Amino acid sequence: SGVLAVGVLIFFLFIIRINFRKQKDILRYAELDGLTGVLNRRSLEEKIDTWLRNEECRGVQAFLMLDVDKFKEINDVFGHAAGDEVLRKMGHVLKKQFRDSDILGRIGGDEFVVFMKNVGSPEEACRRAESLAEYIRKIEIPNVVDGSLCITTSIGLAFAPEHGDHYMDLYQCADQALYETKRNGRDGVSVYEDTKKDLSGNP
Repeated sequence: SGVLAVGVLIFFLFIIRINFRKQKDILRYAELDGLTGVLNRRSLEEKIDTWLRNEECRGVQAFLMLDVDKFKEINDVFGHAAGDEVLRKMGHVLKKQFRDSDILGRIGGDEFVVFMKNVGSPEEACRRAESLAEYIRKIEIPNVVDGSLCITTSIGLAFAPEHGDHYMDLYQCADQALYETKRNGRDGVSVYEDTKKDLSGNP
């Protein structure tokens, strides 16, 4: 009958919708780093390059690269379970501190990238980076009895289009700025432009 046919059609549409949602979930999980919940390296690079070609990409784009200071020591002293917990907390902090529209990813080990879309100015991006560094200092290492171990991070910043308009260009610039932060004692923020001035000996 007609009623039965309609019922069967609705049922099949329901099954199709469920399968479609499952496929979307599978694709979504394939993009994520399993430990931290942010994007994995491949997905991060794809999304940043896609955005940089997008007509909505206007003005300043900030590429922020960071890693946990002395992370190897955390693993060695407190064990890999504590190290994993630190990484999970890092992922949580990044998702809390930045906009849903920003692109967050873990690119390996204790290294993370934040790509801030259409920021008002480089100064605004620097303020956000400093705020992130301050927030990370509040992260507590689990199973530390005396509570004396403080988590800090080294951060390097590069900007599009000034320092490049592809992921790899920005990655290389931010990586050099990150190295400058480490060279200056860690726990801080360096901008690639400032790094170039320092290396050239110019004021």
